[in-house]
Amino acid sequence: MRHAINEIISEDNKLITNMIHSVDKKIHVAFNEQLVKYDLTLQQTLVILYIEKYKDRDVYQIDIEKYLDLKNPSVTSLIKNLMKKDLVYREQDEKDGRYFKLKLTDKSMEMVDNLAEIIPSVNDRIQNIFTSEELIVFLRLLSKIDSSL
Repeated sequence: MRHAINEIISEDNKLITNMIHSVDKKIHVAFNEQLVKYDLTLQQTLVILYIEKYKDRDVYQIDIEKYLDLKNPSVTSLIKNLMKKDLVYREQDEKDGRYFKLKLTDKSMEMVDNLAEIIPSVNDRIQNIFTSEELIVFLRLLSKIDSSL
């Protein structure tokens, strides 16, 4: 048992899970550095862009949960924070009063184009680290991890 702990907790042994987590945090920091002037996080920005993309149909919280792969309490918190910032509002569904459609405010609609430019710019920075062949392999490996867990 002691041997296994020493292998797991060592300076030279990089656990894949820790490396993935570290990279994920750095990616979020890179996005959030660009979004700080809007007082938004990456996830809040993705909610706004999702609602904008699907503005011609009804968007509900469950849609955001599925898109971001987050649980209800996390998305509830995201939406409440966006509502406090006057960027999103809820409108009661006419057919079923238990449900609320998510809508963008004028304030958030004024930001949409700028927000939509930030996401690809940071994503391109990350993709440009790789050659096109490396990127194909990297995405395939990420997909393999994702589908196996």
